[in-house]
Amino acid sequence: MRSPLNPIDLTQPVRPDMPRYPGDNLSVRFTPVATHEVDGYGATGVLLGTHSGTHLDAPRHFLAQGRTVDQVNLSRVCGRARVLDVRSEPETEITPSRLEQACGGTGQPAPGELVLLWTGWDKHFGTPFMTRFPFLGMEAAHLLVDWGVSLVGTDTLSVDSFRAKRFVVHDVLLGADRLIVENLCHLDRLEPGTVNCCLLPLPFSGLDGSPVRAIAWR
Repeated sequence: MRSPLNPIDLTQPVRPDMPRYPGDNLSVRFTPVATHEVDGYGATGVLLGTHSGTHLDAPRHFLAQGRTVDQVNLSRVCGRARVLDVRSEPETEITPSRLEQACGGTGQPAPGELVLLWTGWDKHFGTPFMTRFPFLGMEAAHLLVDWGVSLVGTDTLSVDSFRAKRFVVHDVLLGADRLIVENLCHLDRLEPGTVNCCLLPLPFSGLDGSPVRAIAWR
């Protein structure tokens, strides 16, 4: 029976040797440990990083004493989300004025809401063009913190510019205990505005992040 929610999957499929952030040497691998032909059932070992594919950054990712992924309250990753259309030219900084413009006539996100930045860059995932994504500027990151948002998601490899020498936007958001989700996809299937969503990480004990299964519905 089909769910009346009719959710839209915002998750990049996890597959061996899937695209990863340049410099991340840990590729996804699937290793059969039991087969139907030999054992009568199938089981597979999976090797992946905490930041493989569509994933959540917990504060511990950049803060030695920050909250770990298993300490993230589920209310922080499930609830009302605001999809903001910030589609831009390659390597364009998303500024506070761009965020305010994207809010349109609906006003700024309410405290506790999640914000999903729709750049359209998921279409370049796995291509040489994927590193030229629009990025969140530091002033815009401070504005999102001031708005009180719970989480910032994006359909790019990172909230920071690929050319940045320091991950200053990660520092701003995670330092304010705002969560980050990267490598979302299919935000084009959601109209800009308010949706419901769940971005569920695995509760890896003491770790800095986790792949997520991300869904949204109206």
